[in-house]
Amino acid sequence: MIITDNAGMKRLHRAIDARACADLAEICEMAGFLSRAFDWREEAASIAISLAWETDVLPPMFENHAILREAWETTRQVIDEEHAEALQYAAERAHQQKVESHIVAGNWPELGMPTPAEALNTLLAGEELEANGHTAFYDNTDGITWCVNPYGVDGILCNGQPTLQRVISFLKDMARGKEYGPVPY
Repeated sequence: MIITDNAGMKRLHRAIDARACADLAEICEMAGFLSRAFDWREEAASIAISLAWETDVLPPMFENHAILREAWETTRQVIDEEHAEALQYAAERAHQQKVESHIVAGNWPELGMPTPAEALNTLLAGEELEANGHTAFYDNTDGITWCVNPYGVDGILCNGQPTLQRVISFLKDMARGKEYGPVPY
């Protein structure tokens, strides 16, 4: 491995420092200076952790040293998990923005849903309307528009005959991923 940049040289020197600290810890431990051994081991791990924040390549000096390798790998795992969470959050935000733009534009088919007028006609015809795992239906005998969530829990969507405004509100909630009623989590 040939290092040609200044940052790479600094990382190499710090990896050497970490290994030297780890070796000093072993010497102190053999000599019976356990407190000092602990301090050197902590310094070595601290350097390994800081290097993990700077590079995703395990320094060769850490490969055959369990403490340094573990400190570096554990830190890289945390970094990778944080990065994955940040990417997931960004993807969710982008998806929500896309959903909102489709709602504003009235582009219900892009959201996998009928238009509000079609949904209202479906309910008034006594048929079930499905959206986001929820099933809504209007029971004209009791005058209630029911909704069953994905977990089989019944609820009332609205009293009386459904209105276009109420259907729009329901479709917006479903497009946004909202769940009605109790959920198991």
